[in-house]
Amino acid sequence: MEPYIGNEAVLKYFETYDEETWTYEHFLNELKETIITSPPYTNDWSGLDGAWYGRYTYHANKFSVLSRCGSLIGWNK
Repeated sequence: MEPYIGNEAVLKYFETYDEETWTYEHFLNELKETIITSPPYTNDWSGLDGAWYGRYTYHANKFSVLSRCGSLIGWNK
């Protein structure tokens, strides 16, 4: 079971694109179908933006650290 609906799509995004491509705007464009069909279901755009921005920043930071640490030990994605 996914930690939240859309988590698999978020992980795939960060696995698919290079770190230089990771912008919040690019993330939103690539995941727009997932975002509009996943909770939180709200008319409050700031709440929706906050939820997905939090998911974006959490995983961007996590994948960025893994990428840097992996390169230090010779691991490549």
